[in-house]
Amino acid sequence: MHEPRSKTISVFQWKTVLFAMLFLNVLFVYHFVGRLKINILPDRKDTGSLYYTIKNVDPGNRVKAHNPALNSHLAPKKNSKYYNMGIHGHNCTKIRQHFVVGQTVPKEAKNSSSKTLLKTGSQPEVLPTYSTDGRGRWFPTSCKTKQRTVIVIPYRDRADHLKIFIEHHVPIFRRQLLDYTIIVVEQDNSKRFNRGMLFNIGYKEALSLRDGNQAPLCLILHDVDLLLENDRLIYDCSQYPTHFSLAIDKFQYSLPYDWLFGGVVALLGDQFEETNGFGNLFFGWGGEDDDFRERLLYAGLFPVQHDNASISRYSMITHGESKSKNEDRQNMVATGYERYHCDGLNSMEYAVNNTQYKEHFIIISITLPLNLKRSSVCQSCFSENKDLKIDSEISDNGTMNEPPDICL
Repeated sequence: MHEPRSKTISVFQWKTVLFAMLFLNVLFVYHFVGRLKINILPDRKDTGSLYYTIKNVDPGNRVKAHNPALNSHLAPKKNSKYYNMGIHGHNCTKIRQHFVVGQTVPKEAKNSSSKTLLKTGSQPEVLPTYSTDGRGRWFPTSCKTKQRTVIVIPYRDRADHLKIFIEHHVPIFRRQLLDYTIIVVEQDNSKRFNRGMLFNIGYKEALSLRDGNQAPLCLILHDVDLLLENDRLIYDCSQYPTHFSLAIDKFQYSLPYDWLFGGVVALLGDQFEETNGFGNLFFGWGGEDDDFRERLLYAGLFPVQHDNASISRYSMITHGESKSKNEDRQNMVATGYERYHCDGLNSMEYAVNNTQYKEHFIIISITLPLNLKRSSVCQSCFSENKDLKIDSEISDNGTMNEPPDICL
């Protein structure tokens, strides 16, 4: 008679059971917990352990643009696994790199004023939810910005250019997660175009729109005919006034002269105040940018060029050359230091005819004084009651200490 076999479990069997239990646990976690879709955006070392949780928010509650072309940039696809990803409370600067796409102007669209929309390349899946205060300001509701960006555009008779500018740049500003306002300052036709004063007016009007927001004001001074080619050039400000438009296709992507400081420039609002803004006396084309750069230097602010020339590239919308050049511009720049303290933000005189709050920008229509000689624009520096000498004495640089032609 045989003895019964021992019912012992071998080490191999124990291991099999343990691996099976571990496998079932993994399946459980994947099936139930994994359905919450808690993800980390891949391949970004600089975000550390930053996690984002998908929230099932009704897409109907999202702010939408009436323009379908802009809508395509505002909302990710509904079937995307990243749809309406919430990133509330995080610093926008730490996550914006996930949304920018690089090249934004296709070669076939460059230098074409007939293009009503310059389409970008492939769009990222995840885009922030944006909201507006109804007065031109747009801001991400999903993260916090360190600055408030105001883009000021001097403008007259460029409706087609403005349309292209808005349709091209609004999606870029949102991919960059900016808290931004676009202010278009439109001058009427009673006087020659005064680009510098329009920048001053745009800044002054921007101050009234802050609504208690204590974030530093980042001022972007932007020509309407320049289109950013690479959205990795972030529209924010540093400790130095910075020239953004280093390379423009019209000039074969090189600077016409080394100290150029125009086209697109970024600086803090406090820095703009320190320089007393632009000179108001530059009527007609030319001179105001060079004068402004000299003002920055005089105020102890060192203007710099953007440190990455490979992304500081712009396409210019084709248009006719200006026929209204400022013939006195060289003399005005040479003698500008005599007027920095009295010609600028503290000597503007203008009337606001109309303010329109468009969906994506504010347009402020203004009129300049008909009699400039008797206006504060001229009187602030050249009135007989001022200490500034305006006789024909020769200054150190060989120029005449006298008012510009528009004030005579």
